[in-house]
Amino acid sequence: METKRLVLFSLGLFLVLGFAHSIDITEADLKSDDTKMALYDKWRAEFKKPDPSPEERKLRFKAFSANMDLVVMSNKQNMGFKLKLNKFADLSNEEFKTRYCGTHTKHGRTMMGAPGGDKPKGKVDAPPTVDWRTQNAVTPVRDQGECPSDWAIAITGSVESLNAIKTKQLVPLSPQELLDCDRELTNKGCDGGVLDHGFQYVKMSGGLAAEDAYPYTGADGTCNQQKVANKAAKIDGYKDVFMDCDNALMKAVSHQPVAVVVDAPIEFQLYGEGIFTGACGKTLVHGMLVVGYDDAQKFWIVKSSWGEDWGEGGYIRLQKNAPYPEGMCGILQEASYPIINDGSQPAKEEF
Repeated sequence: METKRLVLFSLGLFLVLGFAHSIDITEADLKSDDTKMALYDKWRAEFKKPDPSPEERKLRFKAFSANMDLVVMSNKQNMGFKLKLNKFADLSNEEFKTRYCGTHTKHGRTMMGAPGGDKPKGKVDAPPTVDWRTQNAVTPVRDQGECPSDWAIAITGSVESLNAIKTKQLVPLSPQELLDCDRELTNKGCDGGVLDHGFQYVKMSGGLAAEDAYPYTGADGTCNQQKVANKAAKIDGYKDVFMDCDNALMKAVSHQPVAVVVDAPIEFQLYGEGIFTGACGKTLVHGMLVVGYDDAQKFWIVKSSWGEDWGEGGYIRLQKNAPYPEGMCGILQEASYPIINDGSQPAKEEF
């Protein structure tokens, strides 16, 4: 009976989330540059891409063709995940990171090796599976557009989720407030930001406004003092998760969704479905939100800010307990979460 419930739950989750919007590749598409160009034009029509100049068309097709070859080669290896010709398929990875990845690292942690928070001692007291989406504690996947606001969206998502866990009300908050108003330290709107510095802003400014009151524009703007005056959620602080420790992140996520920074190589860019175990380093560039895990099947459930048409409905399942100290794509390097001191949250040193 338990297995049947698990299967039904997984099927329901599949129907809700779906998979990446993409186009399929056939053997006929690979025969020549002409057939590849025909597929490229089909892809452009599918994703409603504007007509490029002749020179730009050559550049886009070059990237598309290389990505097509990678998708075919990778999927033939049956590694447990699949790549797709998704909406980012006409970009090189360098272009992709420049346009869509805006989270900077905090030098005191990843660059100097500072461990962050406290390392769990002994066996981890955490359930084998957690998925905060099933607890009405995760807002829908946002689409950041071409403003690399992933750092702000990851912070906002973590505060939204903790506020929902505490109040039982899921209120979408404003990443635009962070883009426009968080300029005291290193954060620079669409030019990127640091997660911990964003949490400091949320604490010091008294919280975040609701997204309805301060809507997302996908561009830098001037801080609207009238809009930020009415806060919809506040935090009392934040805490870093102990670096390079699966158990530390697992314990933190068992209590609430956690903001992380990851690498985003070409296979990550073209991710379609499955548990990602592909080539990935620890060049941390993209802010995301870990909303759950499965310790039996060994994956983290990670929310993107690239829209529901990327990955598994806007999510990626990253390998858990990967054979690298930093975790898959560096997920264990720079994780952090907000704190609300209401008496029910475990003491900070217990996370």
